[in-house]
Amino acid sequence: MNTWDKKSAAQTRAQEVLQARMMVRLQTLSPDQLALILEFTEQIVACFDPDAVSDFLHWRSNPKLGTVLQLAVALDDEALDQLLFLTEEYYQAGARARA
Repeated sequence: MNTWDKKSAAQTRAQEVLQARMMVRLQTLSPDQLALILEFTEQIVACFDPDAVSDFLHWRSNPKLGTVLQLAVALDDEALDQLLFLTEEYYQAGARARA
């Protein structure tokens, strides 16, 4: 077996292990949780961006950012635009102060 075959076999085994772990985890989820997993998976398939997924997971693990996201989701479009505008102003003022 050459080096390429060994690497390919290792990758295949790693994928099999991940798939098995995923199947075990999926069996414990409620229908609502499964629907969310499916929606999230479809988004990853449609637009695979590892950085966006990593950023999202980081945001969700930070309670303060999670709260900000929950508040932002509850806003209508006009209020969300205003929040974005005010946040950009705040960020730019801080950048100027640091310069």
